[in-house]
Amino acid sequence: MLNRTQVPEFFSSQSVNLKSIQKQVLSNGIELYLLPAENLEVFKIELVFDAGSLYGSKFGQSFFTSKLMLGGTSRMSAHQVLEYFDQYGGFVEVSQNQERLYVILHGLTTHFERYLELIAELIDDSVFPQEELSTQKSINLQSFKVNKEKTAFLGSMEIRKLIFGDHYFGKSLDTDEINAVERQDIVDFYGSQVSGQLFKIFFSGNFTEQNILSISKTLGTKSLSKNTQVISSEIPGAYTPESKVVVKEEALQSSIRIGQRMFNRKHSDFYKFVVLNTILGGYFGSRLMKNIREEKGFTYGISSSLVPLVDTGYFIIGTDVKAENTQETIDEIHKEIRELQINPVTEEELGLVKNYMAGSLIGGINTPFEVMDKHKAIIFEGLDGNFYADFIPRIQAVTSEDLLEAANVHLRLENLSQVVVGSL
Repeated sequence: MLNRTQVPEFFSSQSVNLKSIQKQVLSNGIELYLLPAENLEVFKIELVFDAGSLYGSKFGQSFFTSKLMLGGTSRMSAHQVLEYFDQYGGFVEVSQNQERLYVILHGLTTHFERYLELIAELIDDSVFPQEELSTQKSINLQSFKVNKEKTAFLGSMEIRKLIFGDHYFGKSLDTDEINAVERQDIVDFYGSQVSGQLFKIFFSGNFTEQNILSISKTLGTKSLSKNTQVISSEIPGAYTPESKVVVKEEALQSSIRIGQRMFNRKHSDFYKFVVLNTILGGYFGSRLMKNIREEKGFTYGISSSLVPLVDTGYFIIGTDVKAENTQETIDEIHKEIRELQINPVTEEELGLVKNYMAGSLIGGINTPFEVMDKHKAIIFEGLDGNFYADFIPRIQAVTSEDLLEAANVHLRLENLSQVVVGSL
């Protein structure tokens, strides 16, 4: 019998077994990735297009295409489209980022064939009504007007500009970008980047062989091509650190953003740096949280993160504090970075952080949908197929000496850009 008066023995996770996926290439070149889970009653299917903000002729084309693809087809209105999915227990959404556009459907396996017909219609015959565009532009103009009064929003927007300059990674959808997009721009973008274009399919959850055959018949027989018209180069230009202050007298707080151009998950120092970042500000027990939240009481939260992209990445520290604590907060951030450059991390702290990171990875692959997300990262970032299987052993191999070296090479204070927004 289990003795509940005794604390269970602790075992440190040494590896993770990421369930493998199957790959099929349909007759027209579409790559179909499969991860079955028969114990579920639902599925998730994602159609992923090379149609992010990088592509097209105007920055806002991808954004508004994603907002309006559910706005109706030649035979169905926007209301009818959403009602159709809803009556069969499905939920559909379209989203985008800098690099890709996603059509995502969650649904019940028993109704898959019904969903598929309309999904095919949406990627070939969306009509983008002018009234829907006008509504979306009004919503986003109002949203931007409200957000630009928020110090946190402006701080994040400005630090990306400093890190990436005029490159699309540094751009934000502002008033000029919103007003510049016309309906014909969206129609042109949809025609050049979505309709008739190659895409990838990620299918996870409970599905049948018949469902796979239906995908092949419905989506795999269309004649498709690949268009790669881009707004700017995929690789940003040279990085030069800068500082900027944006004064907002009426603000109750100051938002601090500190960051720099960094690398992605392919870099040889990735594992060293991701451990270093976790210690600095990557979890609730980090040094920045202990110092600036718990000891100083300057903020509710402060964090640092490494954001990997396909061909580059960036590092950022962010927090919001009372105006009178702005400079001291910046000084303390610099102090914590210098501490990592001078004194080795103790084995106790390093062990704690490694266990936290291992647990976070394992806790993030509990469902087939989460597992498929990991495989998507491997595919789109061109990572080694064993990236996640090797993740825990690689971070366990990081030493205090590695962290000292990484801090001195990759976190030089003179290379950090800085933005402060608020009532100074």
